[in-house]
Amino acid sequence: MPSKKFTKICSICGEKAIGYNFCAISCESCKAFFRRNATKLDEYKCPFDDKCKVNVVTRKFCRKCRLRKCYAVGMKQEYKCPFDDKCKVNVVTRKFCRKCRLRKCYAVGMKQEWILNDEEKEVRKNKIEENRKLKELNDKKSTKTYNESSIASSSPQTSYTDTTGEDSTIADVFDTNTITDDEIITNLMDIETYI
Repeated sequence: MPSKKFTKICSICGEKAIGYNFCAISCESCKAFFRRNATKLDEYKCPFDDKCKVNVVTRKFCRKCRLRKCYAVGMKQEYKCPFDDKCKVNVVTRKFCRKCRLRKCYAVGMKQEWILNDEEKEVRKNKIEENRKLKELNDKKSTKTYNESSIASSSPQTSYTDTTGEDSTIADVFDTNTITDDEIITNLMDIETYI
């Protein structure tokens, strides 16, 4: 008599399950959904008065009801160690046990409050981009100032006229200062190394 192969069914949507994830039997889609959205229950609104039926076809219609069902079937935001909390975490084994890997992260000094949510990641990304553009602008200004001082030191002129229309504060300092052109160039090069 041939044996029947037992197929696990996802407790959330009814699709074929891949295993036990976040303390519940789930499919790959619901596992990934819970991992990304577990902390966002209060952020979501149900367009159907919190009465959605969650199945394979409808699971993407309402995040709130799907997440509520994840919690209702027992999903939790915690990891379980399959090896009695005694995993050795290294480059080869790091993906075997999330619980021991996370514990090691905290043990070496990582902090949970350093984990950014999506909004904080976006703010940080924008700030990095803004700083990058500011640095490029400052690099261009430094190069321009250096080039202008090189031109001024090689020409017999003693005054500087700003033909670009930009603020000529630096040029005014050059005109009224008794420092030699070589000293100015040296100072500018020193400043550029710190920028």
